[in-house]
Amino acid sequence: IIGRLFALLYMWLFTIIGVQANSAAHASVQTGFGPCLLDGSTIFSCAVQQLLHAGLVPSDAPFLETGRFFDPGVAAAVGAAAFMNGSSRVTMFVTLTMVEITGDVKLILPVGLACIVSQLVADRIYPGLFHALIDVASMPVLPDDWPEVLTATHRVCDAIEKVDGRFPPVVSCEVVETRGALDAKLASCRHNGFPVVNRAGRTVGIIRRRMIEKEVEAQGIVESHSQINLGRIMEFHDVTIPHTLPLDRAFRLFKMMEMRHLVAVDADYKPVAVLTRHFFMPSRVAHLTLHQLGASGRGEAGATNLF
Repeated sequence: IIGRLFALLYMWLFTIIGVQANSAAHASVQTGFGPCLLDGSTIFSCAVQQLLHAGLVPSDAPFLETGRFFDPGVAAAVGAAAFMNGSSRVTMFVTLTMVEITGDVKLILPVGLACIVSQLVADRIYPGLFHALIDVASMPVLPDDWPEVLTATHRVCDAIEKVDGRFPPVVSCEVVETRGALDAKLASCRHNGFPVVNRAGRTVGIIRRRMIEKEVEAQGIVESHSQINLGRIMEFHDVTIPHTLPLDRAFRLFKMMEMRHLVAVDADYKPVAVLTRHFFMPSRVAHLTLHQLGASGRGEAGATNLF
């Protein structure tokens, strides 16, 4: 009974450490290893000292060289490991680091248990500090699956930023373009993928910026009125989707096929948008959807469904 009580007590302390670590992650504050070690060791050591002072735990249980299982020094190491792992989610690294710092392999058991419990608790609260910083830095790193907190009723057209209520024009290339037109289109944007359209404006393929530059360089064309046949180098078998497709299905297709560009078309097969990893970022979709709901006077109702 006493052993189970001690185990529950330690798990309770690990839970506190995991919650505090994820509070730091949720605030998007990059605390670093130093503050994590300091906070975790201080909180855990003070808690054990208070328990020893109140006589709630035995002080003569053998462990390590201290002769006490509930030793403030051991508690400091365990708390530092739990706090740092709950924030960074690098279990093996934290365990090995704490063993190297203390120089005692007997710490593998309490430190390893602290890291496992803190990670299990922290994973149920927030993805973690470094995952949160990915969203803060707007890095286009996509999750493994579409988040459940985002409703499945959104379509691709809902996630496209509109200008005056209309879709913005897509920078596209015709099958046969002049050198001057290509130079103007490449200089007007920093896009790496361009839909190729026929004379009717319908999508027939896609071409990369690098492919255009290589073709112009290979042909040695200098005159701006000289024509370049992009049909020789463009990709005819590109994947296109209707702009009314559910957003979660478009995300799974983009993720499964490891695509870089995905062209969304309208009913006439004309390009509406070129979808990239940045387009499918859940943080961007949630922010845009909340903005649209707020503009329509349904911001508060929509916010409950999104988050």
